Amino acid sequence: MRYLVVIMAVIYALSLAAVLVSRDRRRRRRGDADAAGSVSAPAGAAVAAPAPAIAAAEGDDAFDARCAAVAAAGNLTEREAEIMRYLARGRTKAHIAGVLYVSENTVRSHVRNIYAKLEVHTRQQLIDLVEEERGADGGGEAPGSR
Repeated sequence: MRYLVVIMAVIYALSLAAVLVSRDRRRRRRGDADAAGSVSAPAGAAVAAPAPAIAAAEGDDAFDARCAAVAAAGNLTEREAEIMRYLARGRTKAHIAGVLYVSENTVRSHVRNIYAKLEVHTRQQLIDLVEEERGADGGGEAPGSR
């Protein structure tokens, strides 16, 4: 009987360690992917990024600013604002759940709250709301509309 208890304790400890290692690997992968997108250089060194990369980075900053303005106007929580940014980019609930390490039901609950607070009923209305913020902040015309 004693051996059985010891064996079960060892199995429990090993499975707990496997879960923690798995989570750590996911976080590292996500961190590596984030780091791969950014360019780092020694202090004082000039790095010339390609023009499309600069435009995309500026576009992301402007998009994030518009999302933050919509989130502030709707009094969204920090997590709801984060999920709203994914939704406004057209991501699915399953993708959002995978990226944020939460269940789809949790994402679904946040989406329901976001829609209620912003008084929209569909993802397209949410995207339109973020795009309308472009006109409100003087962002000009949409990319590719020339």
